[in-house]
Parts: sequence; structure tokens; C-alpha cells
Amino acid sequence: MNTHKVIISLGSNVAPKKATLQRAIGEIVMRDIGRILLVSPFYKTKAWGVTDQDWFVNACLMLETPLEPHDFLKELQKIENDYGRIRTQKWGPRTLDLDILVFEHFDVMNDDKLTLPHPLMLKRGFVLRPLCDMVPWLSLDGKTLKEHLSLLGDDGVIKLQNLDDSFEEILNMYWNASASTINMGLERVQNALRDLGDPHLNLPPVIHIAGTNGKGSVAAILHNILIASGKKAHRYTSPHLKSYNERYIIGLDNQKNRFISDNEFEIAASRIVPYMDKYGLSHFEALTILGFLVFSQAPADYVILETGMGGRLDATNVVPCPAITIITSISKDHTEFLGDMIESIAFEKAGIIKDNVPVVISARNPDAQQVITDYAAQKNSLAYVVGKQWDIRIVDGAEAFISTFGNEVFLDILNLKGVHQLDNAGAALAAAQLLLGDKFPDDDALDEALSTIKWPARLERFDVDNAYIKMPQDFELIVDGCHNVEGLLAFAEQMMCLNVTAPKALTILLSCKKGRDLREVFAILSKLNANFIFVRKSLARDQYTADEMAEIAAGFGVPYIIKDDWLFLNDIKKDANLGYKRFALCGSLYFCGAFYTVMGYKITP
Repeated sequence: MNTHKVIISLGSNVAPKKATLQRAIGEIVMRDIGRILLVSPFYKTKAWGVTDQDWFVNACLMLETPLEPHDFLKELQKIENDYGRIRTQKWGPRTLDLDILVFEHFDVMNDDKLTLPHPLMLKRGFVLRPLCDMVPWLSLDGKTLKEHLSLLGDDGVIKLQNLDDSFEEILNMYWNASASTINMGLERVQNALRDLGDPHLNLPPVIHIAGTNGKGSVAAILHNILIASGKKAHRYTSPHLKSYNERYIIGLDNQKNRFISDNEFEIAASRIVPYMDKYGLSHFEALTILGFLVFSQAPADYVILETGMGGRLDATNVVPCPAITIITSISKDHTEFLGDMIESIAFEKAGIIKDNVPVVISARNPDAQQVITDYAAQKNSLAYVVGKQWDIRIVDGAEAFISTFGNEVFLDILNLKGVHQLDNAGAALAAAQLLLGDKFPDDDALDEALSTIKWPARLERFDVDNAYIKMPQDFELIVDGCHNVEGLLAFAEQMMCLNVTAPKALTILLSCKKGRDLREVFAILSKLNANFIFVRKSLARDQYTADEMAEIAAGFGVPYIIKDDWLFLNDIKKDANLGYKRFALCGSLYFCGAFYTVMGYKITP
């Protein structure tokens, strides 16, 4: 059978753009139109022809086909039509555009259906640049592709980064907001939401959670309890470890969850773009609005909404009337934004309390508790406070949740480690009892819920079977994103408990985000009698350098070594005494996420 080599260009400027091109390539294979030989990188390009439209994603493809040109063209047009190509305007917006550029054995063709080679290909940077990457040896009209490209000047064509996280790649395509920028205040978000049709007013009943530590744990525990009761719930949390999709968990029927898909993410992100510059949205504000857009279109019984920082002026605090609010432990963190007094921080967190909406409080600090309960009283909000309306007590020799408004629940089955998780479980149980009433799950369902909580990098025992890079079965590693004093104290307490029950030599892989007080960190961790490892090229963002960590460590007299990259894990694999050692990786969620990425560690909703 005679075959022909064909080069085609692909373009889309209707979200999801890159995903559409990727699926179109898959369609070519699935429909047996041809055999893929080469695929170019993807490019972000300015609109060509009609310039007052959205930008495109473009790529080129070389394949081998047995079809003749006109038959091949018909197959491409079928794919375009199946993807809903818009043909009402020449050079106008289109879901998918597939053009034949050159066709082997048909050097010249010109009829009412097809012209070969494509008459405009040498004038289009969005064609020439992908071609230069894919087939740099190709010459047309007596010039190399690079020579043709040099004649075009600045064509506004930008190669997209091929990132491990496709969701970060989407944000790089659409947004230019810095992830480190922090805005306080609600006006920007409210204005953007108004222009988008106020999706936050169409959410399922909202469970709003604020606090310094424990927000995510409470959200994860409560989510499991709701599922055990037969409820469907979405969840918004931050930050993520490996991918932005972890921030958006969508509840499904049959007690299942899933992360947001890249299509949903890109379509929502594209809708927010016009308001990024118009209202000066920060990265977190835009991500929060994205969640409102997605969750408002997916029916559910509840949305669990975690604040990013603070509460009163947090982007999530535009929801006018949640079903319930929860405020977890309060300690000093983000003091440059929330103040350096416990009372001022508690006031900011209490700002999520709404008129006549009940609030569950697990903050044990008496000063913080007083501020929050006073705020609740002003809002005529019934407060259910740890140590008063509910608590964690020893019952029949085991820790249990007790309350004045529901049954006791034994917590020995709880799979989240650390004493601090008992209060987090208590807050989740209190909220669930208040929300569900007689629909609260039975004992068996509740035990299943409390024993299967997924909340990675929170005193998590690294599962060697869950990673692509394999480590020995006797490799014991505790991963914890502890990033402030309260978190570090909880981590240190757990390490001490482990050393009592199963003594082992401890080595801590440590990294901290810039801005943390390293002396405060080592004042706590130096008491663990551990060896420390600092990794120069950890791939985690916004971290102190290994040398900066080492300088402070030396001042505390703790033993340490510096490793250049993660390859030192190969040495650990070969350690004949590995079973007598314990490792911990901690100090920063970004550091934990970088490690999980390197190891190919699976994170599931």
C-alpha cells in the first residue's frame, strides 16, 4: 500500500484549547486516518486575521497516511465538525482548526477544495515556529524554515512549557498573576463575581472553615463523615502538593469523589481572564472564583470551603449565609497581615461568622476563644465551643468525642496521626452532628469514615507501594508539612511518641519557606536528637537555601549534611541498617510536594 507523509497544523482558541488539540491528535489515531510520526511543541499565539478575538494554542503534526489528499481532508473535517468548529467567520474563533500544510507526492494542488502547499503557511509564525521545532531540516521555496521565520519579526508566538502539572500549565497560558501576591479585602472578588453572574450565590449549602492550623484536616474528616451519611459534597482547600487540581474535589454519587478535570479547570480559568487585570485579582482570588464557578454548576448537598489566610478579608468570605462555620486552633502565623497578637488573629478568623449561623470552635487558647465567642454573640450565632458544648475525653480507657447535642464517638479508629487531630476530629464531628441530626451515620459507617481519611503530608507514613520510585519496604518516612510553631510542636511531639514506642535513629530532611524564623524552627527540632539533611536542588519553590539552613543549624549544634539533589535516596536504599532508622521530611508543604513529585507519589481525592 502506498503511503504519504503529511504535515498538518492544529489550532484552537475556544477553551479547553490545548486539551482539544491533544484529543484531536488522539482522534486521528483512533480513526485510523494515519500513523503519527512527529508532534511539535504547543505554542500560545496571537489571533491572526481577525485580531479582536482570543489567543490560540497551535501545534503541527507529521503523520503517514494511505489516503489521498481529498479523502484525508474529508476525515479532518469530520473531526473538526465533531468538535463543533465555528465556520461563520473567516479567520474567526474556532474550537478546532485542522489545516493540511504539505502532502508528499502531491507537491502542488490547487482546486476549489484544497491548495497545496498551504498558501499562507510561510506568512504565519504560529505555523513556522512549531515546524522549526518538529522538522528543522525542511526547506520551502528555496529557503530553510528558519530563514522564512526571520522575515516575520516579532510574531507574538510563545512556546508553552511542558510541565508535569497540566493545571499549572493552563494557568501559565491564561494568567499572569504572581502566586506570591496576597491581597486582603473582598471588593475585587465581589466585582468579578458580579460580572460572572454571582456563582457564589448558587452554591450548595456552604460549610466555611477558618483557623491557623487544622482547617484542611477538619475539612477532610468532615467530608468523609458527610459521605458516610449518604451526602454528596464538594471541597475547596489550599495549598496543593503536586497539582492545582487537588484544591478542587467534586462530590459524586455512590460515595465517590474526583478531582477537577483539566477541561473544567481550563474553561473556568478562561472565563476569569477578563477580570484579572480589570479588578487586579490576585492568584488566590482568581483560584477561589474558579472554585465558585465549578461548584455552582455541579449539584451537591454541601460545599466545604476552606479559607486561605485569615477569614474576615479572605476571598472565600463573600458567601453571605453558610450553613455552618468552623474555627479551628489559633496561633501566630502570617502576622504581617493578621497582626502579631493572638486576639487580633482570632478576630480576623472570626470574621467568617455570619448572622444567626452556628459556629463550631475548636480553638483552646482562652484569649482566642474569648474573642471568637464575643464575635459570635454579636452576630447572634450559637457557638459550640471545645471544652464546653463538646470535648475530647477518656471514656472506658479510650479517647472519645462527647457533646451536649449528640452521641459520643470513640476516636481510637482515627487514621490521622497526632494528638492535635483529636480536636480536629471533634470539630468535624460537632459540625456533622449539628448539620445531619438524625441522618448522622451509624457506627459502622462512621468507623469506616474515620479510618480512611486521605490528607497527605500531615504526619503521613510514606507508603512505598504508592510511589513510582520504589524504596525498600522497611523504609520508614514520616512526611509532614508543618510550617509554623504550632505545627512544628505537633510534629516534634509525634516524633517523641514514636521514639518511646519504637526507638529508632531519626534523620530529618528539612526545608523551610523563606520568611520563616529558622531559629524558632531549630529551637524546637534541635530537641529531637536527630541528624539533619538539607537538599540544595529540592525543586521546591520559595525555600531557604541549604547553606542558609546549615548556617542556623550549626548555631544550634545539630549534626547535618548537605546533599546536592534527591539522588542520595539511592544510598538510603542500599543501607543494610535501614530497618533500624526512621526518617522524617518536614518544614514546608512545598517541600513535601516537591518530594512527592520526584517520587511519583499518587495523590487521590
